[in-house]
Amino acid sequence: MATATTKRSLSPVVLIIGVVAAIVIAAAVIAVVAGGGGDSADAPEAVAETFDVTVKGSPLPPFADGGSDSAVGMMAPALLGSSFDQSPRVVDPAAGTPQLVVFLAHWCPACNQEVPELVKWAESGRIPANLKLSAVSTGVREGSANYPPSRWIVKRNWPTDTWPVMADSPNSDAGNAYGVRSYPSSIIIGSDGRVLARHSGVLGLAAYEAWVASALALDAA
Repeated sequence: MATATTKRSLSPVVLIIGVVAAIVIAAAVIAVVAGGGGDSADAPEAVAETFDVTVKGSPLPPFADGGSDSAVGMMAPALLGSSFDQSPRVVDPAAGTPQLVVFLAHWCPACNQEVPELVKWAESGRIPANLKLSAVSTGVREGSANYPPSRWIVKRNWPTDTWPVMADSPNSDAGNAYGVRSYPSSIIIGSDGRVLARHSGVLGLAAYEAWVASALALDAA
């Protein structure tokens, strides 16, 4: 006599667990494939918002708008530091060419007004060909507006290829060495390494170009 075989169906709970496990395994496989198997070459570049800055030379006196500037005629100090991606950045007054150094703070309302004007200037093709450009991200405040500055610069379309950015130290050593007390601050250095002019605050594109031209005329004299 044949014996009847009784088939048992899987319980709903077991079925659900099996489906969830299959989904998890599939997701893991997709992640590995999308990530290239963990290849380090696909990992994002290391970025830091501040770096140590070495200052070589005497610091400039603090700058205040109005009246004569005692820093004019002084030798500007050299700055040795890094960009946000750790590439070397140097401000070398002994380079033998006029230089413009702009100090910017990500949280500063005046900087956020002036940066678009400077970007327009860079894109206009009117910057003097012999003028070397540098920018310094300084006064960094974690938790303040537009933090982190490395992203802020990108969002503001700053032309890092032609106007490279140095990340100041946590103590703003670069800014202090140039006597920066407010933002944005701009310093023009002559071809002999001496300070031609300093300015702080918002100028706007036309006034900024005129200020630069006036300072460079002193260098050519």
